[in-house]
Amino acid sequence: MRLIDADAITKSKELAKKVKSCSLTPYIAVDDLLEFIDNLPTAYDVEKVLAELDEQATDTDVFGKLLYLQDAIDIVKRGGVE
Repeated sequence: MRLIDADAITKSKELAKKVKSCSLTPYIAVDDLLEFIDNLPTAYDVEKVLAELDEQATDTDVFGKLLYLQDAIDIVKRGGVE
């Protein structure tokens, strides 16, 4: 499972091109919708976040790794996306 950017869906012209109309009711084929969703970029890369947290942490003799809370908050807010 991955998180996707909902704004990318609502602003997509590609998705609008796939919408068809039948009896004044718009619809999209399920296969087209699933393909579109699969091609959306990941909005939050957990692996990158964890890697950056680990990289930014400082080794200590007593406590193991130490990371300042504000640094951790900033990394999480970026979501691993630069």
